[in-house]
Formats: sequence, C-alpha cells, structure tokens
Amino acid sequence: VFLQLIGVVTPAGLRRTRRYAVVGIVALVAVLTPSGDPFTLLILSVPMLVFYELAILLGMLRDRRRRRARTR
Repeated sequence: VFLQLIGVVTPAGLRRTRRYAVVGIVALVAVLTPSGDPFTLLILSVPMLVFYELAILLGMLRDRRRRRARTR
C-alpha cells in the first residue's frame, strides 16, 4: 500500500503480476518455514495472499476517490 501511495506501483500493475506474486509468496514461505509440511505452507501463505489482494483493493478505492475528486 505504501508503494502505491508514493507512486511506485499501481493496482493495475499488481493485478497484472498477480500470478508471479502468488508463486513468489509461496516460494518465499517455503524457504522461510522450518518444516516442509503443506499445512504450515498453507497457513503462512494464505494471509500473505490476502494482504496482497487487500492492497490491490485499497489501491483501486484510492484511485477511484482521486478520480472523483478531480472531476468535481
């Protein structure tokens, strides 16, 4: 969300790279978890994926507000 606020990434860019983000998040969690079981991988990767999707949603809402403010 911070990177969206300073203009480094856009919600559209995050949506385009969603597939790579999912693979990257799962790979990062697989490397960082001490055990190799799928349950731990799932428990740790799902919240990170939810945060990624939430960042897209918040960015879209922020952009919509900015567009409405400009047209008024």
